[in-house]
Amino acid sequence: MITSEQVDKIFPALIKAQSEMGNAKKSSANPFFKSKYADLSEIIDVSKESLSKNGIGIIQSPGGNGNTVTVTARLIHESGQWIEDTISLPLTQNTPQAAGSAITYGRRYQLAALMNMAQEDDDGNTASEKPDPEFLKVKTALIDYINAGAFAHPENVEMVIEKKDLAKMKEALAVAKAK
Repeated sequence: MITSEQVDKIFPALIKAQSEMGNAKKSSANPFFKSKYADLSEIIDVSKESLSKNGIGIIQSPGGNGNTVTVTARLIHESGQWIEDTISLPLTQNTPQAAGSAITYGRRYQLAALMNMAQEDDDGNTASEKPDPEFLKVKTALIDYINAGAFAHPENVEMVIEKKDLAKMKEALAVAKAK
């Protein structure tokens, strides 16, 4: 993360904006994995009013080199102060569709992270359950494969992890190991 030389106006404004935001609702469905997630438009909708009210705008611009997609986000305060960060995502396929998917995925996760925004659980009790060791082992392996760029659509695998469907997680792991 990099910032303008002065941040005495943007940081308090961002803190205030974040305190006014709710969490993103899981209102989009992934029929392949029969799960729900908060899409990019939901995250923008939840953050836009609070950011604007506090004098903050956001620009997200994609880039890349054919093997990696980058998304650079710049939060700009009305004072001219700014905060910038870039996320890099590996492409498993060099196609426009894969690049577009990675850009949307990067924008969604980057904006949610900058806003300190979570996706609301479908079931509040899920967060308090203690996962079994096998679940943790498979989850860790899947996250390693996601970070290594083994999946064309890592957001689908993350949704399976969120749903805590061990059977589907094992299927995804088998696909990743086969590559």
